[in-house]
Amino acid sequence: MEKHEHKACPRCGGDLVCKMNNIVHCDCSSVALPKPLIDYIDDHYDDCLCKRCLIVLAHDYERGALGLQRTGTDDLP
Repeated sequence: MEKHEHKACPRCGGDLVCKMNNIVHCDCSSVALPKPLIDYIDDHYDDCLCKRCLIVLAHDYERGALGLQRTGTDDLP
């Protein structure tokens, strides 16, 4: 049986289950994030974010609400 790490999302404080040892089944792998947003998250947070926060940040990025300049070539990794 695989062990997953239960932790608090550093952005919202909500519960999340990190499945880094089985990334295919981790909630974070189901949210498409462009490279500039991945870099933003890496610069601003020291740990995993919950799926809800990733979705909110992806939406904010698309609206231009994060102050990140979109290049039009925001290829997904």
